[in-house]
Amino acid sequence: MQTPICTAYGQIKQVLLLYRCPTCDDPSQVGAVFKSLIDALGPQVEFFILIQLNNGSEVFTIPSSQPNVHLIAVNPAVVRIENFLTQWTQDVVLPFYDNGITHLLFDDSRIDSQVIQCLNTKTEKFQFKAHHQPTWQGGNILPVSGKEPFLLVGASILQEYVSGLPAKQKQEAQQKLEKNFAAVFGGAKIYWLGKQKTQGQVNGGQPLFHLDLYLMPVGIVPALNKERILIFVAEVKPDYAMAGYTHELAELAQALDKTANWFANDKQHPKHLFVVKRLPLLAFEDKEHIASYTNCLVENTTEACRIFLPDYRPQPTNGNGVNPERLKKITAIQEIMTTALQEIDIQPVWIDQNFYEMTRKEGALHCLTKVLKRTL
Repeated sequence: MQTPICTAYGQIKQVLLLYRCPTCDDPSQVGAVFKSLIDALGPQVEFFILIQLNNGSEVFTIPSSQPNVHLIAVNPAVVRIENFLTQWTQDVVLPFYDNGITHLLFDDSRIDSQVIQCLNTKTEKFQFKAHHQPTWQGGNILPVSGKEPFLLVGASILQEYVSGLPAKQKQEAQQKLEKNFAAVFGGAKIYWLGKQKTQGQVNGGQPLFHLDLYLMPVGIVPALNKERILIFVAEVKPDYAMAGYTHELAELAQALDKTANWFANDKQHPKHLFVVKRLPLLAFEDKEHIASYTNCLVENTTEACRIFLPDYRPQPTNGNGVNPERLKKITAIQEIMTTALQEIDIQPVWIDQNFYEMTRKEGALHCLTKVLKRTL
């Protein structure tokens, strides 16, 4: 039976990263680009880094100083590549187990089949299968395992699937889509989030385009509640608006409050009971430049619960300095978060990957990575 890799439970064992390196003089230094992430997750995690490198042979491995880091370079001049690499690894691969083997269902409109299969240059453990559903992006599909497994799925996937159909056919189309999901994700209960106003909407759709930008399931944390599933939901406050609290931010704040209230209302999901914790969502001058702490990695095991969080403190770039007041404010927010998480026996691990700049492209830690394997 196919079982998706859980978003929350289990120790992280394998991670996939994608990286463009068209002008690298020394591609062996690519590991240094992800040093903070690699060091934080630890030597027990195996990293596969696929690199686009515009020189060299068709596919080749690059020596790494760390035995747990596999650098695999692909030359697009040799291997046919269409829209080869995005830095948002989360969205191009959907991993699941089947009979003890890790299968990677990949979006062949975003990563070429020859490229993804290069992973087996270092291991023969993966099986691959292309899918033709461009909207099936990992940041909008969050599986959670357990006695009653479930999927949190962004309603934008459903809305695009039924778009333009007559009202009579929309229900049939939804049933067909859910059947397709069941074939891949093992028949888990699906919650379409952003489908109803009570779940939080902006302009008739999800508050933000992917779920991981405004929520993240953590699983059961005994120190907080032994029966309810902890879920992080983003929160917008005037204090989190670095350049003024606009009408758009107020509208987003109301939508996120409705999302949090929907999870807190047991009647909406009687088989899955949640306890909600809010995490800040920072907003900057550019209305598209937001930074959500829900865009994190969760590692919830019987021994401990660790949350790998993006560090949004700005860093000097291209000779530009850092606004000291902004740095002070974000530092204080993160210190408060650290204390609040530690009080419920969650270990926060901050990862410094210059996420402040990365969020200008509307993504952070969860978007950047894809967990391929966990062990319970």
